[in-house]
Amino acid sequence: MNWIHAFINSLNDAEVKKLSEIKLIGKEKELADFFISCQNRELPEAEKICKKFQISATHYYKICSVLLNKFYNTLTDAENPFNLFYFLIGKGLYAHFKGAVLLAEKRVLKEKKIDIATFYLNTFHLLLDIPYRFFDEKLRNRFAENYLKYKQNVSIADKEYIKYHCIYNDTNIAAARKNPTRHLKIDVKNLLKNEKKLIENNCYLALYYLYRTICSYYSYFEKNPQEVIVYLQKAIGLKDYIKDFFPVNINHFLNLLYADALFVNNQTAEALAIYRQILESGIEKNMYGYYYHYEQYVLLNIIHEKYSEAERILEEQFQYCIKNKMDIYATRGAMSYAKLFLSKGDYKNAMEYIRIGNNINEKSFYLPFDIQLRVLENIAMLLKGDFSFAKKQAKKNINFVASQKEKQLLKDYLDLWQLIIKLCDIAVKKVQNSNEITKETERLNQIFISLYANLPRIITQQVLQQISN
Repeated sequence: MNWIHAFINSLNDAEVKKLSEIKLIGKEKELADFFISCQNRELPEAEKICKKFQISATHYYKICSVLLNKFYNTLTDAENPFNLFYFLIGKGLYAHFKGAVLLAEKRVLKEKKIDIATFYLNTFHLLLDIPYRFFDEKLRNRFAENYLKYKQNVSIADKEYIKYHCIYNDTNIAAARKNPTRHLKIDVKNLLKNEKKLIENNCYLALYYLYRTICSYYSYFEKNPQEVIVYLQKAIGLKDYIKDFFPVNINHFLNLLYADALFVNNQTAEALAIYRQILESGIEKNMYGYYYHYEQYVLLNIIHEKYSEAERILEEQFQYCIKNKMDIYATRGAMSYAKLFLSKGDYKNAMEYIRIGNNINEKSFYLPFDIQLRVLENIAMLLKGDFSFAKKQAKKNINFVASQKEKQLLKDYLDLWQLIIKLCDIAVKKVQNSNEITKETERLNQIFISLYANLPRIITQQVLQQISN
């Protein structure tokens, strides 16, 4: 990947115009103009570019490095490294972000113009929140350690906060990996043994992340929506102690988490009301889980058949991500479009967005998204009436899940694909078995409602309606 080319491809017309106005001379000018002319086009190999401009490979890479820094400084405040960090993250340029972090660290330590401990802490927060594909545990840990090293008067609360924020991050990262349980480093019972100690030492921020870790555990590993709500309410109870720590509106953030927990617990009307109240009033782009919560808002609108609202939100929040192939954000958007079109009966557009989602997820593989895309494609084939192919797909997907070491975590998916097989058989043989099928459908619809809206219910209703006609 050529970093300048990737950077220019992420820019809008106004930003590119600013770059074209930079006063450059010689080979820098020639190469800058060339890179700009290649925006959204395939860039020739480095060897061919060197030959075209009659420069050595060493000279070429040196000019690229100089130009990239000049481009950064043109579009962001050179004195504030976080201005650049947020700009790069907003463009989905996480490799660029990590490179900028390392350069900024050297400059901050040398110049000492800003508080070093604050730099390490704020960058630590950003390193926690980047997509799994770019996550760097060693870099995160080094910045955490350096925060404690450079902070004056380090307290027990400071150390415990860093410890538990990393535990929370590790738990979420484990959920994104293949064979998640093997990577899980926590035991809920052992974690809760520390609750009293944290309270006694006024380690409220650490306590907050202890509760959030338990919420993650019951969300991803031992699925229990009621327990998620219990520990989330405990975390919400700490908001007055921790509000000054967060750079976002803590009330909005915690209420968004609560809305999500209600959604998973099938309290969709209540969840939709909270999401609408907060998201329609506008939230900061740096809100934790920004795209995730908009995805959930889309699904809730689909569930309540507010399709035009769902499409509006997707257009406003996800089209840019999809166009620029912004990894998990783009995949979230593509899958949400597919769920919307499947719910509306527009199978052609649904298949197109499933294809887009697969293409993006292949490059930044994330197992939960791979499984979602398998389900969506299987549902699309069934709804289109290709029962033979849908049945073959379902059997293939069952074998895929059975091959996973963590198949126990995916048990509900086995049941969902078994439902699809049964529906295919019913559709082909035209055999009524509605009571048993309807009961199983409702069970699975409740389990998967925050992932697939009402699609399990829709596929069953369509098949049963077809055989009754």
